[in-house]
Amino acid sequence: MLLTGDSHTAQDLVQDTLASLYVSWRKVEAAEDADAYARRALVNASNRRFRRRRAPELLVSELPEVAGPASGIGMQAGLQAALMDLPAGQRQVVALRFLEDLSVEQTAAVIGCSTGTVKSQTSKALTALRVHLTPVEDAS
Repeated sequence: MLLTGDSHTAQDLVQDTLASLYVSWRKVEAAEDADAYARRALVNASNRRFRRRRAPELLVSELPEVAGPASGIGMQAGLQAALMDLPAGQRQVVALRFLEDLSVEQTAAVIGCSTGTVKSQTSKALTALRVHLTPVEDAS
């Protein structure tokens, strides 16, 4: 869901990935790590979907007066909004590193980049999330 920002789109993405894995099942069985193969297929499907259409912006009827500390459901919505503001590559790194609990090396293998890229994308993503999720202090 963190790759797409929407549970219905995420379900479609998983379904598309499973269908592609079914078609190439012999390759999956022959792979050293079937989980890594499936993760890579999911990331590739997400990238294809992202290239075809951009994620829609979340529209609200009224803007809040000031940002306040997020808690409970508001915290989850704030985190999801912050994640969707990240570029796709940073969102992928955060999802794989912190939700799938993959190492830097495993994440690099899944995404198909260097470990240095994973580290820099993780750093940039965490900085952006901190900025987005830090409550704004009232200046008055």
